Amino acid sequence: MTKYSFSRLETFHNCKRAFYNDYVIKQRGGDNVYSYCGTVTHELAQGIIQDTETNDGAVSKFIEAIDEMELMGLEWMSDKVRDNYVEAVTHFLNNYNPDQNDTYRIEDYFEIEIGGYVLRGYIDLWYRVGRKIYIVDYKTSTKFSAKDLPKKSRQLILYGIHLSEKYPDYEIILQFNMMKYVLKKGKLYERVKLDIFDEDYPDGILEVNYTDEAVMEVKEYVTNTIKQIKQMSDDKNEWTMDKDPKRDFFCKNLCGHRLKCLSEI
Repeated sequence: MTKYSFSRLETFHNCKRAFYNDYVIKQRGGDNVYSYCGTVTHELAQGIIQDTETNDGAVSKFIEAIDEMELMGLEWMSDKVRDNYVEAVTHFLNNYNPDQNDTYRIEDYFEIEIGGYVLRGYIDLWYRVGRKIYIVDYKTSTKFSAKDLPKKSRQLILYGIHLSEKYPDYEIILQFNMMKYVLKKGKLYERVKLDIFDEDYPDGILEVNYTDEAVMEVKEYVTNTIKQIKQMSDDKNEWTMDKDPKRDFFCKNLCGHRLKCLSEI
């Protein structure tokens, strides 16, 4: 039985041609600056949690990774975007001080069956406090709009479904740690806008409501998407370019197949 990752479903909706390249003919696209930096930052934050990494050491390794990435030829949208990103992540790593907790589970593998299909993946971080389970997804992206939050929360809710089935007596708390932000007066505030006189603010934690309605929506999204995927053939022409590789932000900055698509139009 095919086991689906959530990113696989997301790729199908972002661009069918990218899905065709990645999963049908299995020619995976390359990294981009955001996926590369996001992976590095996640690993360093997890090292701080596990006490295998110091804050200063994490910052040094992050700067080294930025240099290595640029030597690889991965490009930023602009120097300003680069500088703001590096400053925000550096500030996060310098100040990240997670509470001690013996129940931390990091990059925890899971499988769950939904509608007869198997989903699998890794949960960034989850832990227990009393009768509550906290599930945290780290994000180095820009904060989500109110309109986009429900769809951006689907993967986090999927984690919640898995752990609520495994531990039905616990309350599920879902959180994004928006790493480029702090929480100031109850709202997400960009780290790059802080000054030296600002007090230490808590991490930019964004809580997501775990409701029956949200669970149902995610289950329907999963089953409907997989049904659509299974209805597709191996004919490349059926897997359309859903975006313009010359203009679309996703194509120009995030997709590893852009050059290939440009050569085909």
